[in-house]
Amino acid sequence: MNYGHLDTLKRINIESPGSFNWIEIHPETQITSSDRESSKSIVWASADFETKLVIKSYSSIANGCNFFLGSNHDWKNITTYLFVGKRDSLKNLKSNGNIVVGHDVWIGYGATILSGVTIGDGAVVAGGSVVTKDVEPYSIVGGNPAKPISKRFSDEIIDLLIEVKWWNWPADLINQNMEVLSSTIVDEIKKIHDSLKQ
Repeated sequence: MNYGHLDTLKRINIESPGSFNWIEIHPETQITSSDRESSKSIVWASADFETKLVIKSYSSIANGCNFFLGSNHDWKNITTYLFVGKRDSLKNLKSNGNIVVGHDVWIGYGATILSGVTIGDGAVVAGGSVVTKDVEPYSIVGGNPAKPISKRFSDEIIDLLIEVKWWNWPADLINQNMEVLSSTIVDEIKKIHDSLKQ
């Protein structure tokens, strides 16, 4: 089993694209860093790196989060124990697939994301949650295992935001509209979106 600090992996991913084919972190992702080892967010991966972690743009990851791309002990075997020195013992580690974190996602302190999970655009994962299943766009989940708490907006607004995909706007347009994006003025977002379609 291998691991890496998420903030370090992001930096390497930006400075040397393609260094790791098992991780893709958008440069516009905020990862809270810490000097304390116990507070760093960590990616855990099996030695074969057959699975991938993808974190899309404008997402925010708090300290102390864990992303498990693999490292699941095979509970179907007689023992789940990994015998030290057994040459192929790491082959007993399993994965449920890639982890994909959508655009504009907020993952709170100490959350754990298990392999095979997709977190939809605009979703919020409460601190300390253990995410074992996919998270719908613009929903808030929490707990162990994480369950839906509420939607961030009405279905009508969610549909609009999914259509708008503001994170795909040109950087200068995003910069010009940071105040609007950081507000609750949905009508203004719709106006900007409609003007782009003309």
